[in-house]
Amino acid sequence: MPTSLPLAAPRPLAERLAGYGCTDYIRLDEKLSSPPQLDYLDLLPSRANQTPKLAAVAEHQGTAILYVVDACVDSKSDPASMAALRRLLANRSDPAWLGVVQAGSLEIFPIGFHASAETLPIKTIEERNPTAPFFFQNLVHGTFEENQRLRGTDYVYQKIFDLLTQTTNEFVPKEGKGRLDALEVLSMAGRALFFRFLIDRRIVLESEVHEICPAADELKDAFSTAENAAHTSAWLDGTFNGDFLPLIDESIPATDRGARKKEYRHFYKRTEHLVGRRIFSHLHAILRGWHVVGSAFQTEIDWGDLDFAHIPVGVLSQVYESFSHRTEPRTARDTSVHYTPRIIANLMVEEAFAAVTDPAAAKVLDSSCGAGIFLVLAFRRLVRDRWLRDGHRPNTAVIQNILYQQVRGFDISESALRLAALALYITAIELNASPRPPQALKFPRNLRGEVLHRFGGVETVGRKPVAFSLGSLAATVSRDFDKTFDVVIGNPPWTRLRDEKDEGEAVAEEQSRKSSTDELNREFTAIGRRVLAARGLNDLAKHYQNPDKNPDLPFLWRAMEWAKDGVVIALAMPARVFGRTTGKGFEAWRAILHSVELTGLVNGADLRWSSVWKDVKMPFCMLFARNAKPGPEHRFYFASPINEPDMNGSGRFRIDYDVAQPIDTARVEKQPWLLKTLTLGTWLDVEVMEALLAPSCLKLGGFWEAWTKPERKRARVITDRRSSHKSPPSSWASCSTSRSWRASSQFNSTS
Repeated sequence: MPTSLPLAAPRPLAERLAGYGCTDYIRLDEKLSSPPQLDYLDLLPSRANQTPKLAAVAEHQGTAILYVVDACVDSKSDPASMAALRRLLANRSDPAWLGVVQAGSLEIFPIGFHASAETLPIKTIEERNPTAPFFFQNLVHGTFEENQRLRGTDYVYQKIFDLLTQTTNEFVPKEGKGRLDALEVLSMAGRALFFRFLIDRRIVLESEVHEICPAADELKDAFSTAENAAHTSAWLDGTFNGDFLPLIDESIPATDRGARKKEYRHFYKRTEHLVGRRIFSHLHAILRGWHVVGSAFQTEIDWGDLDFAHIPVGVLSQVYESFSHRTEPRTARDTSVHYTPRIIANLMVEEAFAAVTDPAAAKVLDSSCGAGIFLVLAFRRLVRDRWLRDGHRPNTAVIQNILYQQVRGFDISESALRLAALALYITAIELNASPRPPQALKFPRNLRGEVLHRFGGVETVGRKPVAFSLGSLAATVSRDFDKTFDVVIGNPPWTRLRDEKDEGEAVAEEQSRKSSTDELNREFTAIGRRVLAARGLNDLAKHYQNPDKNPDLPFLWRAMEWAKDGVVIALAMPARVFGRTTGKGFEAWRAILHSVELTGLVNGADLRWSSVWKDVKMPFCMLFARNAKPGPEHRFYFASPINEPDMNGSGRFRIDYDVAQPIDTARVEKQPWLLKTLTLGTWLDVEVMEALLAPSCLKLGGFWEAWTKPERKRARVITDRRSSHKSPPSSWASCSTSRSWRASSQFNSTS
């Protein structure tokens, strides 16, 4: 009887993926062994004998766009397992697909919370197909024909935010005063979210329920009553630290669990007396994944669809930042704070760290940190770089030392700082190689006053509230922070200062109120003049004035003081910073060009109104610089990503190498319209603008007159025109002039 031949071993995964154009990926089928895997800790096998969920993930510009299952090896690729995996991956909120690699094909599945075993692949690419090698390029460029099915990067963020907002709206009405303080609702919901995170990540186990909350039957009952919430809150304070999401008198030591439990019992009983037991129904719903009975939770998904073991902390930070604005709407409105999308924040962090000499030792500041999206991403990057430098994974002590010694955040918002502390705590726990037992994760000191600092708040002139607080720009901020940081990064407030209107006030009183913002703008101007004078630019300092009461530029000037010499500054700013061609705005831009080494300017004007940065109507940019006075021949790179609806719809955008153009700063100063023209045009349009603005440029009337003369005279006129100035063909002018005008009007509309 003939012997059966053994099955041929599958080709290496790298070889098979290369057939679809994917040549670089991160392995997810092994225990944590390299720093790039840190962003995918939740997807890695935790034991050597555990069947991996996935084989790999492929990224583009730091964003996952294709998760890979290798069906040719021992992995769970049956329909039921694939449906469960797609639901799991939906929590990560990536604009990505799931690809199942077969022996000669690649099956593509959408990722979503409602995936079922009956779902067929939406596309099967045969490896022998001549177009197969271009598949990954189509994903990168956003031209894959099924792209409309992508949920985008904001899907999970929006759903969690909607659920939290419904809870907040019930107890803190948008109009009128509720019975509960908005900060209290934020802290209670935040504590329930944190405990849900501990449960989903298996940092706390059911066997520990009676130690945590003696009256609870299960961990998910930990906030179901006032008594349970009191026990659980006291346990959280004693196990981790008491300075995040405070609800009671923080002078009671976190180690005095009995005293804190008594104080919490009083707080939660008072809360129940004010609003009834329904508040605990909402907190219970966060842990149980239930719909609250009634109209409060009528959404596409509920808490039960979410798995906090797989939701990135960056997404939670994004939620927290928006949620904090709901609790302090005046501060959010007046300081123009919007959450920074994770993709933009990640790009800025990665680019900033790429320019740091010793990234593992870098000290990072976000001077308007909000709920901490930049701090969380920078913290993760610091841990990663420490691993690369030391050659082994950082332990608990090292991770906490990085947090306390290398990360700093300033803000004026109490709610934002509470949630920033929570996000940093969660990040430190997530990065820890040994998250059990939870008592081993205790933080040595409060973050507030050491890592996170609150400066300012609601200020008043007489009895009137001032629309903007100087916060971290104020003179009360210690100068000990100067020349301390290797990276100053963030998204400062953008909206120009405006005074509150009250039609019932007398003219004199109205004038007095207007002077409050005038005084703040004088402070902004003084900051700029101080920095310019310190850099020996006395003439610029003498004439500098902060334009239009805009608050963003003072943060750039202060960044030059906070940063060490020669290190990195990276700020998300309104595009008006370089868009003015005359007046105070242009003079401020000139002052920047002379005072700091601009290294890169990414103009996002064409991305506004898209899903790249939802709800942001103002053209924005990402400014990168070295904190040094530039030389006379200094250049920087300027890039204007174009609007690509297929890609932008999922929150992504591209910066191709041919889009980044080196620009001479002297030329930008000489030709103020240059960057506007390049925003929506090309260097050909620049040549047309130069021709149109040349002193000897033929006027329109003369041009048409030449067309009405005999052929010989027209030829002589054109010959004379060419001898005085070489110009592009006249056919470029009509189209390109229109494009340049559109660019100008777009930027000037932001005044």
